[in-house]
Amino acid sequence: YVASMLSAFDSKTAREKIGGIPSARVGGVAYHAYRRDKHVHETEYDPARGPVIAALDFNVDPLCAVLLQCASGRDYVFDEVVLNGSNTWEMAKALRRKVKALGLKPQDVVVDSDPAGKSRHTSSPKSDHEILRQAGFRVRIVDAAPRVTDRLNVTNGMLAHGRIQISPRCVIFTRDLAKVRTRQ
Repeated sequence: YVASMLSAFDSKTAREKIGGIPSARVGGVAYHAYRRDKHVHETEYDPARGPVIAALDFNVDPLCAVLLQCASGRDYVFDEVVLNGSNTWEMAKALRRKVKALGLKPQDVVVDSDPAGKSRHTSSPKSDHEILRQAGFRVRIVDAAPRVTDRLNVTNGMLAHGRIQISPRCVIFTRDLAKVRTRQ
C-alpha cells in the first residue's frame, strides 16, 4: 500500500494519504510539483509513441486544447491550441489544421473530453461532442468528471515522478501549471 501511494502521488499527497498529515493547500499553488526546468523540454510528435490525444477544456475564453501522446507511462505534451472568444466549431477547424500539419487525419486523433460537452447549448443545435465527431474526431468521454482534488493529486503525482514532458510551444498550458491556485 505504502509503495503504491509513493509511486502514484507526490510527496505532499502521499504524506496526507499514508500518515494523515494535512498540508495547507487551500489557496495554494494547485500544481505545486510543476517545475519549468524539470518538465519543459523540446517535445515533438512521434508516430512511434502511438495515437495523438487532444485534451480539450470547454472554457469559453480561452478555449484550449493540448495535443499529447502517452507512452511507457509518460505523457508527452507537444502542442496546444488556444482560441480567445471562440467556440467549438472554430476549435474543431483549428485542431483539423494542426493534425493535418502532422500528416494525420482527424479520425487518427482521440479527443478527451469532460461530460459537460454532451449537452447542447442555446447557441447551437449540436453538443460540443457532436460538433467534434462531425469534424471527424473520435471523442472519448468519462461518465463523470473526477473530483478536482483527485485530478490535482494525479497530475501532481505525474509531475513529481517526471512522467510529464511539455514542449515550450505550450505557453498557456505551462503558464497555467505555474499560476493556477486552489480556491480559498
